[in-house]
Amino acid sequence: MLVTQADYLRWQALYGERQDSKSPQASNSQSEQTQRQPFAAELAHAQQTLPKSAEISDDKTFLEDAFEKTLHNRLGIDQEAMEALEQQIEDTKSAIEALNNQKPLQHAQKQELTQLESKLEKLEQALERLIEQANERETERARDEALKHRNQALFK
Repeated sequence: MLVTQADYLRWQALYGERQDSKSPQASNSQSEQTQRQPFAAELAHAQQTLPKSAEISDDKTFLEDAFEKTLHNRLGIDQEAMEALEQQIEDTKSAIEALNNQKPLQHAQKQELTQLESKLEKLEQALERLIEQANERETERARDEALKHRNQALFK
């Protein structure tokens, strides 16, 4: 797990304060308070420079991305093909949205919109086929593995 300096500083502040509040000796110590002041200033500066909402959304997207890649790898899905299809789907959706935002649609624009919608449907079907094929391969691999183990057990 990667830990940014801001996370480290925030954790140090949280756990350092918690430990200080639990022990009466630490709260009475003047030298420890003066040592913490530069640390608190660094923490405040780090918190100001990094917006929390961006930090949280980056963590979520990283975790979601890592989980997705792990799952796809486990299922045997071709990640490059899947990413290419997803990118084409996103591009097609944005083109459809751009056409829908133009209210007085002309006949040519309506035809282009229907073509984009059919392209989007085909891309989504191709993505589903890719996942189904990987699922079938995984099922077949698991069945072959089970047969192999059963045969080994019979011949022992």
